[in-house]
Amino acid sequence: MSESNRPFSRAHLHGVLNRARQALDQGDVDGYWRALRPYDPYADLAGRVARNSGRMGHAANERLARQHLEKFGQPISEQKVNKIRLEIARADAYARDVSIESEGDLTIKPDTVADYHRKVFTANDLPDDTYTLETLGRVLGDDAGGALMGMEERSAEDRGALSIDGAMEAAGDLVESALYAIFADGEPS
Repeated sequence: MSESNRPFSRAHLHGVLNRARQALDQGDVDGYWRALRPYDPYADLAGRVARNSGRMGHAANERLARQHLEKFGQPISEQKVNKIRLEIARADAYARDVSIESEGDLTIKPDTVADYHRKVFTANDLPDDTYTLETLGRVLGDDAGGALMGMEERSAEDRGALSIDGAMEAAGDLVESALYAIFADGEPS
């Protein structure tokens, strides 16, 4: 049974979040997401984006780089990427605090995730549609995009069992083609 399938007290969830925040206080964004991963499948995806690993991690980072290049006419610096990653993780921690207090749950809804991504990107003078999951969900629609965006519609047990890679595998070639078309300007070489 994964941690996200078990009911926990608000005190326990705040403790988990506080341990994750300790990693952020040390500048360890990956450590933040790793601490949350047993409690929320989104944290696994976010961690891969922060590490620039896996298909979605690479696609999200490529989109960020491309959006920056289009807006500023120069590549994004590693320093700015790290700043944005830290700001996103801090916004995520705040949203999780709110969720623990209001819902008694460490997970947060996809629309909340999209909202804080938009705020961080626009605060960094990037387009508000830089956030990849929201864009992918809009392009693919309810069938394939729903597997990625619709976690709030699922029970806690289903959310715990959901993996983004599994959802992408189920959606098949459509997702892969859409990722490359949207985020990498063409098919993989």
